[in-house]
Amino acid sequence: MDNGGSEEIQIDLLRAVKAVIRQWPILLCITCIAGCMGYVYFSKVNSSYFTTSGKIYVIDREETGFTLSIEDLDVGSRLVEDYKELIQSRFVLERVIKRLQLGITYEDLLTCVSVNSPIDTRIIEIEVKYEKSKTAQNILNAIEIITCNDLAYKLGTEHPTIVEKACETEKHYKYSPVVKAIEIMFITIFLLSGLLGFADMVNMNIRYKEDVVQNLDMNLIGRVSYVSTRTMRKVEKARK
Repeated sequence: MDNGGSEEIQIDLLRAVKAVIRQWPILLCITCIAGCMGYVYFSKVNSSYFTTSGKIYVIDREETGFTLSIEDLDVGSRLVEDYKELIQSRFVLERVIKRLQLGITYEDLLTCVSVNSPIDTRIIEIEVKYEKSKTAQNILNAIEIITCNDLAYKLGTEHPTIVEKACETEKHYKYSPVVKAIEIMFITIFLLSGLLGFADMVNMNIRYKEDVVQNLDMNLIGRVSYVSTRTMRKVEKARK
């Protein structure tokens, strides 16, 4: 009994696969339409952003001195970590928001600013990403100015040096419309194939010769070809 049940399930699955294959023109057409619609949609709603970067050099030295000692270099290295943390503080970023009248919150701007420092250097690299190219550059320049003036005064240290102002921005996209369209096509194929296969498995109508044996529990002893009424009339006229 178990073997018979397993065999019946295999036949049903095979029929479902065949049903999907028979409908491949419709499946292909709907998939292509879904992919094209997805590409157009994500091309319009896909938001881009711009990135720019700059560098400042942190070192502690006397205002009247022009030579650097080993102690100056060591102090400057320790200050780098402090500046890295404080550049993303409310003290700096809220002043940037107020200065440029950005109309965003501190948390929003914080997600747009990243700070890094190469190992064993006193260089701080600041990167800003924003929806508008010019605004991204203005934000970075404002961060550098406020850091080298207001923040340095607050900490009581010498003013860091702006080595590199905001460079030319680079445009980036959050995602590729082509990739999204391909994903939609795969999802469409998967869903439609499952729907067509399931619909064929639950369809109890007599469509194929196997349905007679499976649904009506009758043995098939032969096949009778279908003859249309028009053909029958022609045969009757020929006999007369």
